[in-house]
Amino acid sequence: MINIMVALQVEAKPLVSHYRLKGLPPLAGFRRYGNDQITLLVTGVGSVAMAAGVMALGLSPPAAAGETDGGQTGWVNIGIAGHQSLPLASVAMAGKITDQSAGLCWYPPQMLALDLPLLPLLTVAKPLTDYPANQLVDMEASGYFVTACRFALGESVQLLKVVSDNRDSNIDQLNGPLITGLIEAALEPIGLLISALQCQLSSADDSMVNTLDLDQFLQCFRLSKSQQFQLIRLLQDHRVLTGGLAKVEQFDHLHRAADLLDALEQLLRPLRRNYRLARQGDGSA
Repeated sequence: MINIMVALQVEAKPLVSHYRLKGLPPLAGFRRYGNDQITLLVTGVGSVAMAAGVMALGLSPPAAAGETDGGQTGWVNIGIAGHQSLPLASVAMAGKITDQSAGLCWYPPQMLALDLPLLPLLTVAKPLTDYPANQLVDMEASGYFVTACRFALGESVQLLKVVSDNRDSNIDQLNGPLITGLIEAALEPIGLLISALQCQLSSADDSMVNTLDLDQFLQCFRLSKSQQFQLIRLLQDHRVLTGGLAKVEQFDHLHRAADLLDALEQLLRPLRRNYRLARQGDGSA
């Protein structure tokens, strides 16, 4: 399953049409579309809105007809971004994300070997017309990436941006039809990214999903359906990061499902960080 996150309905329109997504019941007030392979959520503008949308979708059960709750999930943020000099409709992926307000940065691992430019991306709270040199500028990326990494490894959390404004054509000239046209023009690279991510997830699923031993946890903890989805994701991460399954005996001092999920998350947090650093250090990122 691929979760596509967009900020604007005009960004969603060509994606809904191209992938033949059906309208689904709103999720926590967010517009939602999907089929058996893709779920798309429209969050609204801004890092906080995007983070809220990712959290809502990450914690939700499957909603599309034919969608299953097995297997891993990939995340893709697709949207417009400014750049000082790149021509309109240029496409690039984010290799570094910096949050201007917080002064923090993250490096999405690049494991898909796509022939697409990789650029740093600056997330701002308000639109900029004074573009920084050689950086994309958007308003959602930091909230998206940090939150989506709670539900998947960083290499399965990607961002693709389409240049919508620059110093010769600033943000004041943007309108709905123009934005829709820009996303529509980028459907080919978007398709390459989604296909590559699906292949990566399928390969990972073949090696681990069928071996997950949930019964030991379900016998000891009362988990809601949503909590079971979270547990599956955490156990998948544990398998990737450690090469083995988590054992319920590690958590037999706990009694509540929420405490189990929190303990697993705390266990995995430093392992995720070391995993990303190792990937970057061996030249894979």
